[in-house]
Amino acid sequence: MCGICGIIDFGNQIKEKKQFTNIMAEKIFHRGPDDSGVYNDDHVSLGFKRLSILDVNKGNQPLFNKNKSIVSIFNGEIFNFKELREELIEKGYSFKTNSDSEIIPYAYEAWGIDFVKKLNGMFAIAIYDKLQKKFYLVRDRVGIKPLYFFEFNNSLFFSSEINSLIASPIFEKKINFKAVSTYLSYRYPTEDEENFFQGIKRVSIGSFYEIKKNERLKKKIYWKI
Repeated sequence: MCGICGIIDFGNQIKEKKQFTNIMAEKIFHRGPDDSGVYNDDHVSLGFKRLSILDVNKGNQPLFNKNKSIVSIFNGEIFNFKELREELIEKGYSFKTNSDSEIIPYAYEAWGIDFVKKLNGMFAIAIYDKLQKKFYLVRDRVGIKPLYFFEFNNSLFFSSEINSLIASPIFEKKINFKAVSTYLSYRYPTEDEENFFQGIKRVSIGSFYEIKKNERLKKKIYWKI
């Protein structure tokens, strides 16, 4: 288990992105007490908390492609990462670690966002394409790994846990009575993206979300049972 969080703000409206991300990251410290990482620029702020399992000494995140134009953070496990790494090595890529997380920026560079169809595992992934000014949130096929988000004006906040998102000074806590109603009936919010707070949504299972400057959030389902 690890934890990821961050803010995407292509309009550069939120001046406190770094501070807000630090607040969110501290709320998921229990998910990754072994190490941590950050990435910040004018448009994106990323936080990562690590539980060290694979390549304990070198596997911290965020991770980058060779020219650092692609940034990724990831929670989960990619079971077939060795096979994918061999494919990427054949394409001319080289690796510095033995972690499954390092294949992500290179796989995105090689195959685009459709690389997620090649992954066998449980994962919540955030990818920042600096050159194309794109950002992606990806969740595994059956939703083993959690990933939540809320939109604020033209920016987006995301995290592995709701308690991290509601810690943001920007978020206004309001109950989502629709989710409460279905929970009382079925012991679970039945709507795909809904949860108990208004404005906070779950990244749908088997889907990725694309965020681009001056465009609305787009959702694409990459896998169905």
